Amino acid sequence: MKRICLILLSCIFIIPLRAGEKEARKFIRDSWEKSVRYLPDDFGSHIGMPLPYTVPSVSGGYQELYYWDLFFANEGLIIDGMVDQARMNTENLAWMVERFGKILNGSNTFYLNRSEPPVFSMMVRQIYEATGDMDWLRGILPSLEKEYRFWMTERMTPCGLNHDSNNASDKEKMDFINLMKGRFGEGFNLEGLSREDSLRIASHYVSEAECWDFTPRFKGECENYCPVDLNAMLYIYEKNFSHFSKIMGDRKAAHRWDRTARHRKHLMRKYFRNPKDGIWYDYNFITGERSDVVSAAQFWLLLGKSISRCQARGIVRSLSVLEYPHGISACEKGDYPFVYQWSYPNGWAPLQYVTVRGLENYGYSADARRIARNYVDLVTDSFDRTGTLWEKYNVDEGNLNVGDEYKMPTMLGWTAGTYVWLTEYLSNSLPLNNKH
Repeated sequence: MKRICLILLSCIFIIPLRAGEKEARKFIRDSWEKSVRYLPDDFGSHIGMPLPYTVPSVSGGYQELYYWDLFFANEGLIIDGMVDQARMNTENLAWMVERFGKILNGSNTFYLNRSEPPVFSMMVRQIYEATGDMDWLRGILPSLEKEYRFWMTERMTPCGLNHDSNNASDKEKMDFINLMKGRFGEGFNLEGLSREDSLRIASHYVSEAECWDFTPRFKGECENYCPVDLNAMLYIYEKNFSHFSKIMGDRKAAHRWDRTARHRKHLMRKYFRNPKDGIWYDYNFITGERSDVVSAAQFWLLLGKSISRCQARGIVRSLSVLEYPHGISACEKGDYPFVYQWSYPNGWAPLQYVTVRGLENYGYSADARRIARNYVDLVTDSFDRTGTLWEKYNVDEGNLNVGDEYKMPTMLGWTAGTYVWLTEYLSNSLPLNNKH
């Protein structure tokens, strides 16, 4: 009874930020402007953007615009009163769709052959909810629809769900093999294979870079899988299209989008959900089998409210293998052939955000707040020791001893945006109305 009362009280009163959190938040606010770049024209391999954009790292590598990093960065920017920058980030993505027919992984020619997890729809909704600018929404919707068509034409499978792929040339695929050797080490050895087999394997990994690069979820055969998170994101697109149509008074279009979303919901349940344990796994549409790797990707289903409360219980039970003392691991601990950065023990900021918000959507507030608190404390303690934020953290040990495929950069971007959102959430300063 005492625990219930404390939870209810925390939902009524604003809880002040802790001292360490205040320092970290000040660092983030002071760093936002330092992370803005403006390159209006193409320069070397860098693709010019018409408006200033937020990059993931203030210094060092990652000085391009990165697609899905921006959704989480925008959450922090909006809370910190920088809506104009969040709007420019979003408009740059619309420009990219118009120029390339898709939103690239990043604003560099190296990424011309692939996209990244689609979050443009959520970003559009972020800006509209923050500004109420109907004219802006109406103007950007054609670009949003164009990106959706890319996923529905270039990334479709025979089972009716979507997968990740690429349009890399043979040379780009062979170059990617060298990159993989650097990421995975000597264990990644294609010697003795034919050129055809090498290209096939490389193509799977180029496609995996459109999702989580890299992860045990797909067994090295990414193109053969319909990922849970990708399809959950596209469900959110369809529901957002319905929402936008209603705002603009087009009830017929709203009903059409609702039907499309219901059809995807049916397919996701059919192919992703294992009825034995209630957990949702990526689906191999070639073999007709599900992956056996439990991952945090399934929390996107909760974020988009795409499953029933009964079905959500299986995902919540998966916390037993994904939650650690300092947050959510990308995948369950397992005996994998390589050290994957999108797996145990690594906790990535976007997955903490998605998990917390998804659990809140289904009324699991105690779990959500526990995970948020543990991760915020980890980032705060690390900031106290190092004076900066990092790309990922070890959520088991509570330190920077991560499984790395490259030298880990300091990060602003999604780590900062997620930290800002989670600290506001924990202080009860956010109106949680389950917006997508």
